[in-house]
Amino acid sequence: MQRWIQQLERHRARISAKYPDEPLMMLMDIDGTFFDVRHAIRHLLELYDRTHGAAHFAPVMDLVENVNPTMPMETALAALLLYTNIPESERLIALSWFRKRCSTYEVLLKLHQPCEGVFEIVQAIASQPRTEVGFNSSRPEFLRGETLRALNSLAIDYGLQFRGDQLYMDSGSWVGNAPFVKVSGLKHFQNKGYRIFAALDSEPANLDAIWAADTHREIMTLSTEGVLSAYHDTVKLRAAHIDALARRQSLVTQ
Repeated sequence: MQRWIQQLERHRARISAKYPDEPLMMLMDIDGTFFDVRHAIRHLLELYDRTHGAAHFAPVMDLVENVNPTMPMETALAALLLYTNIPESERLIALSWFRKRCSTYEVLLKLHQPCEGVFEIVQAIASQPRTEVGFNSSRPEFLRGETLRALNSLAIDYGLQFRGDQLYMDSGSWVGNAPFVKVSGLKHFQNKGYRIFAALDSEPANLDAIWAADTHREIMTLSTEGVLSAYHDTVKLRAAHIDALARRQSLVTQ
């Protein structure tokens, strides 16, 4: 992830030099970017089986661990349906059942576990002068309190604290249309005086909408999957290097 952070920092520095008197902000999605979707997926699968008095998803629970933590929940659920004994003719009905519950209060609360590597990103950004992270979420506004508490309960271990004005949520005007919510959030922070220099989101459609709204072409749009994958690859390389050193040391001492 180091190379990615360096690229982002160079871009931030260019925008900072261009607008030396303006506060800068990087926008981040919450679900699928900050919070790991797999916890909510497990809950939904268990809820489906309990509700229907079945065990359709019991055989695929182990597969949830292999789901990309930044994958949209609906996409992951559709893929997992293929591994169940639910007849093909009924899978769309099951997917509709999931879709109606993905944004419920109970399910969203299950999401409050961070994706690995996300706090390293936030720390790197927040440590820069005149620079903040803004959360641009399509979660409903009534979850603001719970969401902010969840963010800060995790952030405390990293010496971070988020304010309510760093969080934009769906007021209800764009229910079911996340790209419009993201553009609304972008404009919200811009109207508050922030110069947005980057946006990190797990949904390509959201990034496309932000890019289209960026008439000055100053916002670096970043895919969560790509960014966190770079982090995980770096961690794996470091782990492999440590293992190699340990094996080498073991041979030396034998």
